[in-house]
Amino acid sequence: MNAPYPDKATLTETLLKQLNHAVFFKDTESRFTLVNPALLRALRVGPTENVIGKSDADYFSKEHASQALADEQKIMRTGKPLLNYQEKETFADGTVMWCSTSKYPLLGEGGQILGTFGIALNITAQKEAESRLAKAQAQLMDKERKLAVVDFADLILFHMNQMGDAAGAAIGRVSEAIQNGHFAQIRRQVETLVDRLPPDSPVMQDMVSLLGETELEAEQQAKIHDELVALRQELKSIIELVELRKNMPPKS
Repeated sequence: MNAPYPDKATLTETLLKQLNHAVFFKDTESRFTLVNPALLRALRVGPTENVIGKSDADYFSKEHASQALADEQKIMRTGKPLLNYQEKETFADGTVMWCSTSKYPLLGEGGQILGTFGIALNITAQKEAESRLAKAQAQLMDKERKLAVVDFADLILFHMNQMGDAAGAAIGRVSEAIQNGHFAQIRRQVETLVDRLPPDSPVMQDMVSLLGETELEAEQQAKIHDELVALRQELKSIIELVELRKNMPPKS
């Protein structure tokens, strides 16, 4: 003979005992009227009798208890459930637990609201893993930004140093040309020829023009020299700034 099929109360009790999710029922004052073993384990209390008649304020921080009460009062006022929301539950001793929670209005036979009930899944491990992952990603991004800055800075420094070397070499060549006195020698030779030539000599005008050209060329070379010196100084300043930025820690 088959055993009689369990009644609804027995089935409900069996389900509540086996669930790893925390299940709770509360009255209109948000006091516990029924809880399952999973919630008792989370609260770290003894038998069910120790919880009945108490509220979140007896186990959690004031901030969390106040928010839970406000949520449940809203559910009873509107008749609308709150589904699958994440809440941070801070116990009185500072322990933190994250849950994915759904809460519903508890209706009587006549449709009147008698309180609330809910089910909460402990997702603390998931949240901690997400936090570690986010921290690792942030550290990786910081390293990537640092490497990008360093690589770009090295590229700039390479080209800036090459330009500085080229400018230095050009300065040396111009300085040598000026110091060797090529234009001064030409000028003296032209001046000697001008002194020796009669005023009405057909080449006098050419000599005077050549003298003017040598003076203009000397001025241009001196100008080029000064510009190259200024350019090299600007390159040095840029290199110093890039080196400074390269060694700066990334912004948090």
